[in-house]
Order: sequence, then structure tokens, then C-alpha cells
Amino acid sequence: MFDTGLRRAKNATLLCWSCANVFVKALGLGLSGRIIGVLSLRNVQRIGVVLGNTAQRLDTRAARTTLRNIQLCFPAMAERDQVVLARASLRATGMLATEVLALWSQAPARSLAWIRDTSGESLIATEIAANSESTTASP
Repeated sequence: MFDTGLRRAKNATLLCWSCANVFVKALGLGLSGRIIGVLSLRNVQRIGVVLGNTAQRLDTRAARTTLRNIQLCFPAMAERDQVVLARASLRATGMLATEVLALWSQAPARSLAWIRDTSGESLIATEIAANSESTTASP
């Protein structure tokens, strides 16, 4: 009986810590989004590049996976070129992450001002006109 009660208490404690962890991460992401959401696109991208460079320098799992995938896809490529391509990929991923966070954290009008080029708009418009149940997902 005591063992069951102790197990329940441990489970409740773990659940409480898990919820708190999720809350803290969400709060941190929300605050980061608010800060990043007021920056210019250029500065948001600079932060993304820093994140990508940091991921490589810290030899994170993402960095190792990126390099390994490039090695598998381009086995004939020189090792130095593989590293350069992995670095570029990590930078682009960092920029994407910060851009998406900024887009979701700012007013739609400001997000629209960041658009540099579009392609495929007519395909989306045609699909929406033909099928009212179409779904699109975008920041």
C-alpha cells in the first residue's frame, strides 16, 4: 500500500516537472519570439547564421547528422567540400528557424513586407477555386 502511494507520488512529481518544463520552454520560446519579432529580417537572419555556426562548433547531433547525410549523398565530394556544404546547410536551417519564429511572432502586415519573391500562387488560387476544402499551411 505504501509502495503504491509512493509510486503515485513519484508519478505526480514527474508529471509536475514535465509540465513545468514544457511551460518554461514555451515561455522562453514566446519571449524569444517577441524579441525576434521586432527585429529586421536582416538581423533575424544574422541570428540564424549564428545559431547554425554554433550548432556546428558545438558538434551537435544536428551537425553530425547533416554532415553524415552529405557524406552519404555525395561520397565523391572532397571532405573539405562536404564540411563547407554542411556548414551552409546548418546556417540555412538556423536562418529558417529564426525567420519562422519571427513570422509567427509579428503582425501579418509586417510579415508580408518580408516577402521577396513568390512562385506558384496561381496553382494555389486555382486549387482553392476548384475545391473549397483545400488546406494550406504557412506561417
